[in-house]
Amino acid sequence: MSCSDQTPSPSMRSLSEDHENMRLSLDLVAAARHNIGFLRNVADSHWLHHTPLLLEALRRYDELWMPMVCDLTVESGKPPMILPPLDVEWVWFCHTLNPVS
Repeated sequence: MSCSDQTPSPSMRSLSEDHENMRLSLDLVAAARHNIGFLRNVADSHWLHHTPLLLEALRRYDELWMPMVCDLTVESGKPPMILPPLDVEWVWFCHTLNPVS
């Protein structure tokens, strides 16, 4: 079964049902510093600014990374704690900012 084929089971509670019990803890300063460091790495990686290499990163993200993460998530029931290579992480970052494009 692919990740896109999965449908929520009736026993799953919706986010709105759990909103009173859900707490989110996030160090925004550390997250911002991490993001700035990542963006600096991308800016310093001039090879990421060449169209053929960026197209290859898009292909690797779409055809390799996302299916692998999906398969590992289905197997374990939760997303794996693995980091992608820089080019794939850059595409992933951009995808999270604008998933439609």
